[in-house]
Parts: sequence; C-alpha cells; structure tokens
Amino acid sequence: MRYVSDSAIETFGLAPRMVIGYRLDEMGELYEPLIVAIGHTSSGHGLMHRAQLALVDGTGRERIAEVTVTNMIGSPEVGGFVLNCRDITERARLERLLRHQAFHDPLTSLANRALFNDRLVHAIARANRSGTRLAVMVIDLDGFKDINDSLGHEAGDQVLATVAQRLKANVQDGDTVARFGGDEFAVLIEDLDTDETATAIAQRLLNVVRQVATLNGRDYGITASVGVAIANAGRGDAQELVRDADTAMYEAKNDGKNSWRLFQQSMHENARERFRVQGELQGALERSEFVLHYQPCVDLRTGRIEGFEALLRWRHP
Repeated sequence: MRYVSDSAIETFGLAPRMVIGYRLDEMGELYEPLIVAIGHTSSGHGLMHRAQLALVDGTGRERIAEVTVTNMIGSPEVGGFVLNCRDITERARLERLLRHQAFHDPLTSLANRALFNDRLVHAIARANRSGTRLAVMVIDLDGFKDINDSLGHEAGDQVLATVAQRLKANVQDGDTVARFGGDEFAVLIEDLDTDETATAIAQRLLNVVRQVATLNGRDYGITASVGVAIANAGRGDAQELVRDADTAMYEAKNDGKNSWRLFQQSMHENARERFRVQGELQGALERSEFVLHYQPCVDLRTGRIEGFEALLRWRHP
C-alpha cells in the first residue's frame, strides 16, 4: 500500500501508519476480498472489479466498504492498482434487515414459510444424494383462538413467542423451526436414522409445548396437534411433504387433539373424500336433496308420544 487519501482516512478512521508500507496479505483476513479483486483485474490495464469488505475503524466500529479495483499498472503516473472506496455501512445494514424480514417471522424471529420451503428443497436434494431420510412436522396449537378471545392478542403473541422458544430449544442446530402463520409451526428434521426417531421427536415437542404458560400472573395449559411426514431417499416434492404433514396434523385434531399422528396414505384418501363430500354438500340445498323427517319420541312405560325430533336427511344421488 503506497498511498491513502485524506477522505479515505476520514471515512474509515484508518491512520496512514496502519496501512502505508504494508502488503495486503500482511494486513489480516479482512483484506482477503481485495486480494481476490486485484487478482481478477491483473490480466489487463484498465480492468475493474468490485469487492466488499468489513473494516474496523479507529473507534472500533465495523464499517462496510465497497471497493472498486482498477488496474493502473500500465500507467506511468500510477503504476499500481487504484482502490476507490465508498462507505455503504447503512445500506448493508438495511439490506441485511430487509433480507431477514423477507425470510423470518417478525414476532418469533423463526424462519417463515418461504425460507422453510427453500431449506426443505435443499434438504431433500441432500437426502437423495446421501440416501438418508428426513421428516417434516406441522404443529398447530389447540384452542389458540380461545386465548386471543379471552385474554387478548397480546397474550396470544406471548404464547406464540413462548412456543417458538420451546420448539427451537428442543431440536438440533442443523434443524429448522418455522412459523407458517397464526398458530401453525413447522419443523424440519434431517439425517434421521429410523421413523421411530421422528415420532420420538414429535412426542418430545408435544411435551414441551404442553408445559404451562404464565399469562397475566396466571398459569394456562397449552396443547398442540402434530402431524409427521417422513421422506425416504428418492422422494423429491417439498410441497407434497408439507401437505402430508398437514393432513396428519388434522387427523390428530380429529382424534381428540393433544397428540401426534404419522402420515399414512389412507389419510390422504380420507381427506380427499371429506373434501369431495363438503363440496357436494354445499350444493345439496339448491338441488333439493335435503328432506325433513319428524321422528316421534315415545314414553315406553305408557306408550304415549311425548314429542318429536326433527331430522334433516340428505338424499345423496
């Protein structure tokens, strides 16, 4: 380093004695991006390349510099590489914030659905290469609407943040916990050895969610329903895997809540049948398929009719 301008010294708080006379490869790993950028421009006069590096200024604050490297080796007046620097610390901070907001839930700081799906796609590709398996779990809190309605949304947010912390603390660092929205969470578990490992993890997560939460000085019980879908090597559709876990979660809801279910293909068939029946039921009134019957209620001791039940029956074609 032969020369540093006054503006660069002022912007980055670097005293000339800290850089002038030193080789870049002697100045620490922070300057490695500059060495790479110079390498890209060394093949021809006038070539330019940009790099970013983090510098610690004289006050100890980290500053992000955008550096344009220009090859001026062939210039008699310069005879070297010229580095033009801009302080982009605030811009870089804003970009990091926007990236975080785009892929994380603002309430819990967990991954959101977009980031979860991206990680799931890559996890499936890794599992297919290595011949391992993975599991997706969809977790939905039971009766969460009652908390919002009775205690307010602030208490509901506190419950969601508490559940997020419990889930995050009970999976390994390489696994992903996400909030899909509302009171629905998802967990991605990689490198499973057996299906039983996945169901054991589901039970553990169910147990930690089940612990009481203190709201407004009172203890409240929280339960959840968990659906588990396992992908063996060769299965490559992330959306289907999440859908299957969601289907299993609703099976747990229908079976009484506060439990987990492992996805079986029959669940998908049952879900499709329910969806079909619901669709046909919506048009049944317009098609005059409902018939009203009155069924008498008889006192068996006296034989007298004491009243009637009104029954609506569906004459499905």
